[in-house]
Amino acid sequence: MKTTYLDNNATAPLLPEISDFIKAFVEKQQSNPSSSHSQGQQWRHEVNMARQDVAALIGVKSSEILFTSSGTESNNWVLRGVCSEADKKYHIVTSSVEHPSIESTCRYLSDKGHKISILPVNSEGKIDLNELKISIGEKPDLVSIQWVNSETGVIQPVNEIAELCQAAKVPFHTDAVQALGKIQMNQDSFPGNYASFSAHKIHGLGGVGASYIESGSSLDTLISGGSQERGLRAGTENLLGILAFGLACKLRKERLEKVQAHCEKLKTIFLSRLKTDHPEISINGSFANSVDNCLNLHIPGIDVAALLMRMDMKGIYFSQNSACHGQSISPSSVLKAMGLSSDEAWSSARFSFSELNSEGDILHAANLITSEIRALKNP
Repeated sequence: MKTTYLDNNATAPLLPEISDFIKAFVEKQQSNPSSSHSQGQQWRHEVNMARQDVAALIGVKSSEILFTSSGTESNNWVLRGVCSEADKKYHIVTSSVEHPSIESTCRYLSDKGHKISILPVNSEGKIDLNELKISIGEKPDLVSIQWVNSETGVIQPVNEIAELCQAAKVPFHTDAVQALGKIQMNQDSFPGNYASFSAHKIHGLGGVGASYIESGSSLDTLISGGSQERGLRAGTENLLGILAFGLACKLRKERLEKVQAHCEKLKTIFLSRLKTDHPEISINGSFANSVDNCLNLHIPGIDVAALLMRMDMKGIYFSQNSACHGQSISPSSVLKAMGLSSDEAWSSARFSFSELNSEGDILHAANLITSEIRALKNP
């Protein structure tokens, strides 16, 4: 059975180059990168080279990149790290469409007595910069707004947000997990003081992420007990994961424009084919103001959970919302925040593409999906 994977925003499968690298890596003699002997120092060099490759794709200094276990850990580190003094109450401004790792951490901090201001979004999933200005006027301790939404692909105006924060001398963090390798980042001035990234969203391995901490900015130590990651996150490095992350970033930097154009073409072909048979299908968010690889579609009258099951049996894999909300029995909080009803949210699906998908894959999937939609509407 032919399979087509359209859930790349959850995890992007390994590139062939990454798979080959992993096979070669396991044949090598490994050492601890913190060891003082020459073999250990060789691996330390490899880690630093990977750090440079990650930094180069982002457009920052390698010294500003610290490796973590995931984007979720990176997000937690910033939000909890800012609220570091036990006897002080902090104020964080965020949005109503953040990843669960931001949403749940803010809820935790709120339960601890800290002030959390949540900005609403419009029907396209974007915040209102005027409302942000009002919140910034209260001199919060941190503004944390995602760059790209994992469910809709909608892009927030992070450059403008960063400018507003900088003018008010308010630290800005962006969850850039879904932006890395999909958006050309400013190679001269990164927008913000802190950012979070993840390897498995750009065809690297799971279990490794990165934090950007701008030179001159600081965070409390996350894990004590060693000198790794400038002494801020102790523990022996995930050597394979870090090196594969570096390679994934290097490859994406070399082919970013090509990947963007390819995914935009797939996105256009897929939507056109579905709407040819089902013109009632609509986009949740914005086609133009979203990353090239993501579509969130409302399919009126369809129980998408049933569609998912039927398509899974045919080898077509996509999702209904973020994988971190995947086991939730509630409709998407992101779509609800954008004004969709519960029924509309339950009738919505996310399709996310990658450079590993072909036009043939997309047409194959779209043809099967249109047939199943027809069958569900006319049992």
